[in-house]
Amino acid sequence: ETLMTAFSYGDLSLSRFDVVRTADMLRHQKGVMFHTTYSMIWVYMLYDVYRYTGDIALLRECEDALRILLDRFATYVGDSGLVETPKSFMFIDWLYIDEISLHHPPKALGQTCLNMFYHKALTTAGQIYEALGRSEEAAAYREKASALRTAINTLLYDAARDLYFEGLNTPTPEDQLWQYLPQNISKRYYRKHGNVLAVYCGVCEGDRATFLRRVLTDDSLGQFQPYFAHFVLEAVHLAGLSAEFTLPLCEDWKKAYNQCSKGLQEGFIKPEPTYHFDYSHAWGGTPRYAVPLALSGLEILEPGFKKIRLHPQLLGLEHALVEIPTPYGKILIKQRKNKKPDIICPAEIELLP
Repeated sequence: ETLMTAFSYGDLSLSRFDVVRTADMLRHQKGVMFHTTYSMIWVYMLYDVYRYTGDIALLRECEDALRILLDRFATYVGDSGLVETPKSFMFIDWLYIDEISLHHPPKALGQTCLNMFYHKALTTAGQIYEALGRSEEAAAYREKASALRTAINTLLYDAARDLYFEGLNTPTPEDQLWQYLPQNISKRYYRKHGNVLAVYCGVCEGDRATFLRRVLTDDSLGQFQPYFAHFVLEAVHLAGLSAEFTLPLCEDWKKAYNQCSKGLQEGFIKPEPTYHFDYSHAWGGTPRYAVPLALSGLEILEPGFKKIRLHPQLLGLEHALVEIPTPYGKILIKQRKNKKPDIICPAEIELLP
């Protein structure tokens, strides 16, 4: 939602408020959040607000909550080097697989995704501490991320299939089971979720573009809903596949959008036959961010838009106009097929080639 707000309005004051409010909750709850994956995503949100605004005071204000959260997650790491004993593996997606909910899946359907999210949280923490001028802490988090990446690629990757599977089949101790952490199952699952996150979270080794293209075009790896489509589109952008996949993926939103003029339907497909969608999940609006990002190729090289690069492309369209709000006014990019893009950039922003 931070990124959608950044591209829609440019005013991230409410996003900042949410980041700070969540930091307060993490302090109070000693690093525990009901949705374990959301707690990792909060780390990215913290850094995104800083990246788009340059608000270094926000990082200072939330640093202790970040440390509390990551210290808590470190207690979930087992001898394997993987996250083994979290409070839950939720939330992965709004789907049922073999009548098992991915809202709160067992380890075999949630462990890989949670470890991927944790890896990105550790690398992002390294960036945050680097921005704060604390190089020793930054190096420590990068080292933890490197160890986790090795564990993921050793234990959750099937070299014969060149795919990540969704989690180990080891039993969950009985004393850890509760409503949102069911007993583990014996089946091994290969799905788009863990494999997409391998690219998005920086775990995948080798040619990311070739790997992700194969994952996205393999129907045997299942479907995903609007929530998870955010990570799909992010992975597509990171792998340099925007021209190939961005607009085709966004076609899925047309039917959902047409269902209601006042809100976004929370799913492309019903997770189970009796389910009735609601229209209050703002994370469903990812294309509002993903499409202009792909069209502009924006890279923020120095937080607060002080230095940027642009790599405009038409994604197969005949023409496009992109407006990107910044602290200094809008960046305007006008594109027409077979013509050089026309770029207007505020003077305060250094636009690098």
